Formats: sequence, structure tokens, C-alpha cells
Amino acid sequence: MSIPIEVSPPTNDLTLSKDQTLAEVVKVTIPKSGVVPKVDAYFLADTTGSMNTAIAAVKSGIVDAMTRIQALGSDVWFGVGDYKDFPAPVASEHPYAFKHQCSLSADITQVKAAIDSWKTSPGQDTPEAQFYGLDQVAEPPGGKIGWRADSKRIIVWFGDAAGHDSVCKAISKLSYDITEASVTAKLVAEKIKVLALSMNTNYRAPAGLDDEPRSASSTFKSKCGEPGGTPGQGTRIAKATGCKLVQGVSVDTIMDTIVTELTAQIAVIGNVSLVASGATAPFVQAIAPTAGYGPLSRDQDHEISFDVSWLGNVAATTGVQVFNGSLDVVADGEVVGGKTVKITVPAIIPPRPPGPYGQIPLIVELYDHFFSKSSIWGADPGRRLLLSQDTADLATPYQMDNTVSSLKIRPGPDFDPNAHYEVSFYRDANYISTQLVLKPGEYQDIHYPPIQFGDVISSVKFNQGLPPVPPITSIPVVAELYSAVNYGGRKLIVFEDVDNLGTYSAYDNLTYSVKVFKGPNYTPGDKIRLYDTFNGSGAYIELEPGEYPDLQKSHTFGYKTSSTRFLTGVGGSEPVTPGSMEYAHIPLIVELYDHFFSKSSIWGADPGRRLLLSQDTADLATPYQMADTVSSLKIRPGPNYDPKANYEVSFYRDANYISTQLVLKPGEYGDIHYPPIQFGDVISSVKFNQGVPPAPPVTNIPVVAELYDGLNYGGRKLIVFEDVDNLGTYSAYDNLTSSVKVFKGPNYTPGDKIRLYDTFNGTGKYIDLAPGEYPDLQQSHTFSNLTSSTRFIKGDGTGSEPVPPGSMEYAHIPLIVELYDHFFSKSSIWGADPGRRVLLSQDTADLGTPYQMADTVSSLKIRPGPNYDPKANYEVSFYRDANYISTQLVLKPGEYGDIHYPPIQFGDVISSVKFNQGMPPATPVTPIPVVAELYSAVNYGGRKLIVFEDVDNLGTYSAYDNLTSSVKVFAGPNYTPGDKIRLYDTFSGSGAYIELEPGEYPDLAKSHTFGYKTSSTRFIKA
Repeated sequence: MSIPIEVSPPTNDLTLSKDQTLAEVVKVTIPKSGVVPKVDAYFLADTTGSMNTAIAAVKSGIVDAMTRIQALGSDVWFGVGDYKDFPAPVASEHPYAFKHQCSLSADITQVKAAIDSWKTSPGQDTPEAQFYGLDQVAEPPGGKIGWRADSKRIIVWFGDAAGHDSVCKAISKLSYDITEASVTAKLVAEKIKVLALSMNTNYRAPAGLDDEPRSASSTFKSKCGEPGGTPGQGTRIAKATGCKLVQGVSVDTIMDTIVTELTAQIAVIGNVSLVASGATAPFVQAIAPTAGYGPLSRDQDHEISFDVSWLGNVAATTGVQVFNGSLDVVADGEVVGGKTVKITVPAIIPPRPPGPYGQIPLIVELYDHFFSKSSIWGADPGRRLLLSQDTADLATPYQMDNTVSSLKIRPGPDFDPNAHYEVSFYRDANYISTQLVLKPGEYQDIHYPPIQFGDVISSVKFNQGLPPVPPITSIPVVAELYSAVNYGGRKLIVFEDVDNLGTYSAYDNLTYSVKVFKGPNYTPGDKIRLYDTFNGSGAYIELEPGEYPDLQKSHTFGYKTSSTRFLTGVGGSEPVTPGSMEYAHIPLIVELYDHFFSKSSIWGADPGRRLLLSQDTADLATPYQMADTVSSLKIRPGPNYDPKANYEVSFYRDANYISTQLVLKPGEYGDIHYPPIQFGDVISSVKFNQGVPPAPPVTNIPVVAELYDGLNYGGRKLIVFEDVDNLGTYSAYDNLTSSVKVFKGPNYTPGDKIRLYDTFNGTGKYIDLAPGEYPDLQQSHTFSNLTSSTRFIKGDGTGSEPVPPGSMEYAHIPLIVELYDHFFSKSSIWGADPGRRVLLSQDTADLGTPYQMADTVSSLKIRPGPNYDPKANYEVSFYRDANYISTQLVLKPGEYGDIHYPPIQFGDVISSVKFNQGMPPATPVTPIPVVAELYSAVNYGGRKLIVFEDVDNLGTYSAYDNLTSSVKVFAGPNYTPGDKIRLYDTFSGSGAYIELEPGEYPDLAKSHTFGYKTSSTRFIKA
């Protein structure tokens, strides 16, 4: 049966704990069938004496019946066989028990001839040999019957008596007995339906095929013993095979009954049900409706629903249990569709061991030098320290403050790959001062740019990113204060109540003119009150939305404002003032400080002036007097803040949003002056919801050309991915090309090529190069050192197909990195041209040879290529050394107009480039049965080292060989009773040792005669 069934939801991936219930509605869509039903109908007749008149009727009407059935538009084949009785053969009675006369065929003539060959004969008793006949017809496709593998298979069985049960092998000469149960199982296994027509032609068997079967001739009994079975055989077999029995069929109605019932089987789906199978079936508590749906016409669409009740009935164990099965759509007894089902029974979560190390999602590994060798560091990594908890002071007892140069953030046993982990590192103890926030990974250099936070870390906080900033949730009005009449002088914007304008922004008694605007939460009557003393006290004036160019004239209040308060009105009159809607929508507020807003080792005084902004600000100088002076800032949620939005604010070195750019997300930035941000005293303009600007895509690349300024692909190399108007300004490459390789690009079609011109802008003389290799342009084209511009030339898609070596190198280009040796945009730091550029689309291990671009990049773009996927999370890594080692800079697609100066500060050092390579993942630390705190003095004094893993050599591991005098051992996340740590007196887990279970050991010399002896460690599982 070919029915394109759709099931929704299409799969199940469930998690069910013991006794957990789940209700699901499964929708099954059965479209109107556009497939011609393929049906095999096999006529199986009882041809004993009582069937004489019925057989005559079939012979007379069978051609008309088959013609009518085939006219339904179905692909119907017919076959023929008949059965008699046992014993057989017997002269003058039964020549056979069953005879197959015609294999399945569409040839009506052939079928008619087979039926015409039927001859009735008398028997010795009432039951007949139909079980034997059904057994012989119930064979797999491809046998003598001729069943087709992809057909709906039906036996049209007509007779007027029950069948012998059993037909023993002594009488059938088979190797097995045939019973009702065995023949039913065989029919079901072969997906054969039985349409049973019970005739009323036998007065000795009034119930026909459902009559009493327990009578037999003496001959039958002598072979098979006393007969068995019960009435109702025909009904049971028909129902078990997904079909029906028609009772009381007469000689006059037999042909119409055959046509009617076969038509019903072909034109309709009798029943559709949903059945659970496989290992997930026991989890199904109920499926409703139990009986399914039907009959359903094939001539229209059907959408039916089943209510499935799931129940967790498997107890949890120490391991996760997974069961696989399906929900099958069964149509007329045949599986025609369904969906896979996966059920996971979660493991028992053991209780966390007591103590500070019972749960460890992350481990921070700090090194006082660099853990990998490079051009900056060739010696060992020095001391290391592993931490799994907030650590307020790296000095005592770790002796590791202000000395970290590289680090790893490693997954621990409780690491959740779906969690958003961040670890914060602080310049001062107790989590204050400048902050560095990192995600899990390996950071082989935090000393030099772009991070530049080496030798300053004093405290560590887990799962702590940028601290959230207090929101400004209600802004009824916004006031712009000016220090001169007519909105001149210095401008300060007020979004919240201010107790003291002097400490708030050095603005006490400066206000001379004011503009008041409606805020996001404005209601009629809202206003601002200006007070002449601090904390909202003293004399005051009230200002509704409007413009007040001279407070002295209008309110006798010039140079008097010391504090402010918002006042909520009662819904009175509605002022309509110029520009009153400027502040109607405020998702973010940027708060700039000219000093540090929190005190630390770098700054102990007040935060100085502040400025709050909610809109793009092209120049912080006029009228704000805040350019080039910001040292700390906050990006605060406003009344219209959307927590699901991905807000970013850009800060620029120059006015009008140009030059070096710093992009930050909402949060508190207590220090942008020092590394890792290092953008203090340079901000001149601010743009809201503007991250790194997108780089222009390179969307159509038919071919890619590698240009070389030496013969045979020697000298400096330049790769061309796009039309170039002037190779001189493009990359200082005018009239240099001596040899070329041309490759097929992502958008290549036969005939595509590149054209090289001897003058600018695609003019002058030219040559065309199809994909291939051209080691000497002078020899092959008389065109050496002449190329000034290029154009891609599209072919017509016909012609020969060149297959040069390496022609598929550039077939897939999701990203193109564009490197410049100066700045590609002009600003206060650079006013000349961008200099040479190199475009790359593949990992490049050395920018020195042949690109001549190592240690010279000052700006770059990461551009989408033809195969760019906007849903992908692309990252490109730039390395200080060749071969992808040393300091690493990771960037996402976009334009980076300045990587030379802070905050990136990675100019003139890039030597290699790797695509789609972010921070390398750090190796996990798992399992951790116990954790040991080693101390270099008795009673847990001196330097402390925490051990989370086996250590082969405490000397090279952390300069801690033979230092351990006291120890605390704690149960770790994977602890089981009996787990311990073993301390060895020589390296690599050898020599004399002691074993320590969880507990405290204040003096190893006293308790174990093992003071100052530990050189290596091993965890020992119970």
C-alpha cells in the first residue's frame, strides 16, 4: 500500500522519570492518494459437491466482475486456486486437496480459463481442506502464487463449510500440522488479507464457513485423530488479517458481493490506527481512540488525531537508560508510516559529597609564565595554580597574585555544555578594580595585547561576567540643562532624580536655560522640579515639557539649581512643545565618567563629572565638554529595554563615529582606561545599537587568480577574488605580475576566466586566462609586468572544461579576510591611503612568504563570501607567530578599522591566520574523586596548592617538589567511599608513598613521617 503518510510531531525524543506522565496529541495526515492502488486478488474456492451451483455462477459472471473491478482505476491482478477435502487423492472423490491453477495476472482471459477448469466432486464429511489451501497460498512474494512485493494482497475465499482443524502432517504429507492458529499467523506474517464469503448452499452447514468443524470421516480420524476447532473459523481468520466475513451469500448474489467487497477494499482504507512498538511500547499507557478510524475514502484528504498517554514506568539506575521504538500508523493491518520514539530515563543523581568541592563545573588553571612556547617565551610555564571556587586573594596563601601570564578555563566533572559560563579576573583582591571576563578555553598569552592583563590578576570569581547595572525604569520627563542662556555652554541631560549636581557632575549652580521633553513614561501633568539646595530641598521651580531659554528672566532662577526631582502629574492639560518626542523611546542609557566610578588601587577619589546619553552623539566635546576624558562607564537599561535584544553600543576615538571603535554590551565597566580595554581619555562620539560594522560581501566569484611577481610562482603573491580597478592603490602591485595560477571559484561555470589589463579601470590591452597555470606570462602571452587592473569574464556555460592541478582549492569560500598594512579609513590617526592589502580565504600558516605581509597589518575586514551562512557562528583567529602559535586574536565577521591601537592593539604583529577557529577548548578535568589542598608549612600554613588531577612532577607542575608539610583532603564530585590520594616521594607515581582519605593532616612528618617528601600524586579509586 503506497500512501504518503505525514505524522506530527515527526519524532519523539522524550525524557521520562519513574511515574512521570506526559500527554501528546499525534496528528496523522493521509492525503488523497495520487498513487494507483496495486492490488493482488486471489480467488480461492471450495469445489466440493455442495458448491456446484455457486461455482457455476462464478464461471458465468467472473469476466464481468473482473472487468468492473479493473475499471476502478486500480492496478488489479487476479489468481486462481481451489480446495476440496482429505483424504486426497481418492478416485471418484477428491483428485487433490488444493490445486493452484493460475498465478496472479492482469490477463482476464487466462484467469477465466483457470476458473472454467473447476469441477466439483463429492466428499466424505462436512468440513473441508481450506486450512491446507490457505496455508499453501500464504507464501512470500515471488513464489508460485505470484504475489507482488508492493501490493495489497487479498484472498477472496468462498465456501459453505468449516475446515478440518487440525490438518495433520500424516494426511497432508507436509512436515508440519496445520491449525487455525498456524494458518492465521502465516497469513498475517505475509500481510495477506482474507475476504471470506460464507455461502448458504450447504444445508448440513447452515453457518457456512463459521459452522461447527468437529465432524470427520473415519478415514480422516484414522490419520489425524478426533477433530478439533470451534465454530467461527471464517470470521476469526478474516478479522485477524484485517478484513471481514460476509455471511449468507447466495448463488444469486455471489458475483455482486465479490465486486462490492473487493471495491470496498480497493477504494477505501478500512481502518487506520496508531500502534506502539519496539522497546518504547511499554511506556504507552493508552492510545485513543483505541479502535482507530475508518473506513476512509481514498478520494479525499484526512487528518486524524490520536491522544497518546505516556507513563514513566522504568526505575532510574546509576546510568542513563535509553529505549528506542516507534509509533506506527497501521492501515488495514499494514504499517504505512509512523515516527521514531526515543525515551531516556535519566540516571539517579547521587547526593553531592559534603564540603567545598562537591560540585565542580569549571577549573581555572593559572600559569605565571606561558604554557606554550613561542617567539615570546621559550622556557617552561613556571608555577601553576588550579582553582574551582571564587578566590578573593591570590596572594595569601597561593603566592600567585600579580604574576599570571597565561591561563586555561577547563571543564570540570559538572560542566554543562549548554550553560553560558564566564569567569572574571580582577586587578585587586576582593573582586574590585579592573575586570577581565573570559569564557572557557585556552588563553596562552594574557600578558601582551590584545588582552594585556598579565601580572595584575589578584582575585578570581566564577560564573561572574560583567556586573549588571541598575536600570532606569521610569522616566516621565527628560531635562536638558545648559550653563548659558539660549541653550549655550555646557549641556547636561537629566534622566533621574539628582541629589547633588555638584558631586553628580560638577554642575552645581550652573543651570541657566532648560529644555524639558516628554519621556517614555510621560502622562499629562508630569514635570521636573529644580531646587536651589541639595537633596530636593529649599526653594524650587517646576517646569513642564517646553523650552526655557533664560531661567533668570522667566523664573528668577538663574545659576541656582543644586538638585532635581521628577513630579508625576494628575493627567491635566497636554503641552505640545517643539521636539517633545525626542526622548519618547529609551531602551538604553550610557553613563560616562571622567574618572573611575568605583574606588580601587588605581583610583581613590570621586568619579568626577558624569554624562548620561540615550541617543547617538556625534561629538562629546560640544556641548557636553566630555571628549577624550572618559575613564569608566555604565550601559544601563532604560524603560524600553528588551531583555531579549542583543544591544551593543559603539564608542569612537574621533567625532562623527569614525576612527578606532570600542564595542560594549550593557553592563558596568569600572575601568576602560587600563588594559584589557585601555580606551580611556579617547572617546569622542557614541552610537547606540551599533556593533562592529558589517563588511561588504564578495558574492560572486567565478574564478580566483593568484598573481606572482616572479616567474614560476615565485616572489610576492596576491590573490584576486574581485574586479580590481587599480592594482597600485589596491595593493602596491601595479605592473608586477609575472606568473599566474587561475582556479575555479564557487560560482564557476565553463568558459569563465579572468582578464588582465595593462591600464587602470579595465581598459587598454588585455589577455584572458581560463583556469590553469601560467608560469611565465612573457613567454606565453607577452604580458609580463604589465597588469594594472582585472575583470572577471563570465562564459556562456558551454565549451571544454579545463581541469588544472588544484583547480578545486577555491570551490568553497564562506569568508574572505582582507588585511591592510595601514588603516582602510581616514581618521585623526591616519590620513593617507590604506597601503598594501592581501585577501585570504583559507588557513594561512605564514604571512611572510610569499605574501610579504607579516607583522604589518593595522586594519582588516572579515567579509562574507559566496558560501557564507548567516546562521553560522564564524570566528577567525590571528596569531602573533607563524604556524598558528603564540598570542591569539579572535574576531567575528565585520570591519575593524583599527587593530593597531587599543582596545585591540594587535597591529604589526600578525603572522598567521586560521579560519573558523576561535579560542581552543581546554582539556576537561574529569573525574575528580578527591581534591587535595597541599600546604608548604604545618597546620595549613605557607603556600597552598590545590590538586584536582594526577601530577607526575610537582616540580615542573608548579615548583612544588618536596614542599608539602600539611594536607586537607576533600571528597570531589566523583567521590565514592574509600577513594583517596596517594603521595609519592619520587616522580611519575613511583617510590615510597602514603595514602590519605578525606580528612585533615596538619603535620605529615608527625602523622606519616612524610614531611617535605611529596614529588608526585595519584588518585586511588576504592
